[in-house]
Amino acid sequence: MRNVKHRFSLILSFIIFVVSAGLILPAKQVYADGIAQEEFMNDNSLVSLSIPYGNTYIGKRAYYGCKNLESVTIPYGVTKIGESAFAMCPKLAYVLIPETVKTIGPGAFAGDTALENISFEGSNDNFFYSAGVLYDDETKELISYMPGNERKVYHMPDTVRKIDKYAFWGAENLEKVVVSTGPSTITPYDFAYCSGLKYIYMPEYIKSVQEYAFRDCKNLEYLYFGNKKVSIDPTAFFNCGGTFQTVSGASADMFNEKFVYESELVEEQERLSSGSKASDPVSGNSVSGDSASGNSAPESNLAPSTVGKWDPDTTTYVTRNPALKSMVDSLTDRLSQNAGVLPQQTGQAVPPFGRVIGTYTPVIKLP
Repeated sequence: MRNVKHRFSLILSFIIFVVSAGLILPAKQVYADGIAQEEFMNDNSLVSLSIPYGNTYIGKRAYYGCKNLESVTIPYGVTKIGESAFAMCPKLAYVLIPETVKTIGPGAFAGDTALENISFEGSNDNFFYSAGVLYDDETKELISYMPGNERKVYHMPDTVRKIDKYAFWGAENLEKVVVSTGPSTITPYDFAYCSGLKYIYMPEYIKSVQEYAFRDCKNLEYLYFGNKKVSIDPTAFFNCGGTFQTVSGASADMFNEKFVYESELVEEQERLSSGSKASDPVSGNSVSGDSASGNSAPESNLAPSTVGKWDPDTTTYVTRNPALKSMVDSLTDRLSQNAGVLPQQTGQAVPPFGRVIGTYTPVIKLP
């Protein structure tokens, strides 16, 4: 027994000597520096989330499908928000993004139907955010259209060259879209589940419409294609009802002559009467509106303030856009027939949004 104790003592002494001599080092603890892919996916216990400081990234689908998640605060130091990171969180209404974030993946907020706006903390030069739409810093890439955005009409800026997949997923209030002349492709699931979408114009530069691009757009009525030959994936219009019509070889002017909302014209009049710089209502060649970060659009992206003007002496709206001239005149007559002036001058209510001016005739049915 004494020999066993002696041997044990010798072994223990040897171990202590080896460790103290640095021959054997204790294993280092490894700490995660981000939120892993799908780490909190479908976690319905999350309501108000403040991600701990020290994380540098949020992985793909990290908080996907958190049905009860209402608010998210992302800490300083995070540089990347992964694809679909906060997608399909129907109650999410508040997201705060720090200035350190450099990348926001496709579909980061797809399907978040309560999310009308996102907020930026500090000045973030990596993005341009305007009126519920997130772009890269040069507005060449459309990253995300906030699903809870209340606007009915969206004219894409002509600076946009790429539309990220899932970009408009779940934007239920959107009814009319004019795509810019930049992109060549409508990417997968771009307008999926836009249940209110009725009219869309795609210029001649659009060469392909990819899989499930308009999935479950059940109220889709008319598509205008500038290009007569467009490659359309068989699933592009999955579950759209099959009653919509297409027009091939159409121009943006033709489209707007048939599908112009009174709200578009009234808003344009208000912008011009206030002297603010505005985009052309057909081409949409600028980004207008306030940025959540406090940044304004680059001067080169803004249309001149002389696009049109409101002459208070004659109450005549002057526009340089011939495609809208007759419709503007018609609208002005209707708005002025009782008071003789526009609503913004008298405090009257603006006419109901969503009314379509003109009639339309189907030309070609999609197969």
